[in-house]
Amino acid sequence: MKKTLIILSLLLIIFFVIIFMLFIYSRNTQNLKQSVQTFNQEYEQYINKEITGTELVTLIGKAINNNEKNNIPKDNKNYYLADDAYCLKIYVKFLDSDVSYEMERINAVGINQFIANYNTANFKCTECIYNKQTGRVGQMTFEEQPDVSP
Repeated sequence: MKKTLIILSLLLIIFFVIIFMLFIYSRNTQNLKQSVQTFNQEYEQYINKEITGTELVTLIGKAINNNEKNNIPKDNKNYYLADDAYCLKIYVKFLDSDVSYEMERINAVGINQFIANYNTANFKCTECIYNKQTGRVGQMTFEEQPDVSP
C-alpha cells in the first residue's frame, strides 16, 4: 500500500512537471511568433510601395543595425551571410544598371554620396523573401523607379 502511494505520488508529480513544461513551451512559442510578426510588420509595410532614397537609406541603416545586434557573421568581402536565421539583406537596383547592389556595398561606398545622388529618387520594394527557418523577412529588393514628374 505504501509503495503504491509513493508510485502514484511520483507519477502525479511527473504529470504536473510535464504539464508545466508544455505550458512554458507554448508560451515561448507564442512570444516568438509575436516577435516575428512585429519584426515583419516593420518591413512588410514597404512591399509594393514607393519610398524616397532618403527613406531607403534609413531602412538600410535599420537592416545593418539588426544584423549587428544579432551578431550576423560576414564573409571575406565584409557582406553579411544571408543564410543566417536572423540576417536581413537589402538589395538595390538602379535604372542605369541590371545589377542589384547589396546594402553593404552602398554603405561602404558612402551613405552621404548615395543621399546626394538619390535622396529624391523613388524606389519600390519589388521583392520580399522570408527566411524558411524563422519566417522573418530575410531579403528585400528595391528598384529605382523612373521619374514621372512633368
